[in-house]
Amino acid sequence: MARLREADEAIVQLVKDCMSKLTTTMNKQLHLVAKGPPAPTLGQPGVPTAQVIVPPLLLPLGAPIQ
Repeated sequence: MARLREADEAIVQLVKDCMSKLTTTMNKQLHLVAKGPPAPTLGQPGVPTAQVIVPPLLLPLGAPIQ
């Protein structure tokens, strides 16, 4: 279970990093197109919750199947 939690945290961090890089890139492109000051950074967006289907093989014994 701890490994799944670590994997979840790693995925969340990966998404946050990608969103940050995407925001930075888009701001730079916007600056080049508009020839004005760069758009303000949005900060790190929140990560929405999502439903994940976990194969029964990975669930602990006795855990309810989703």
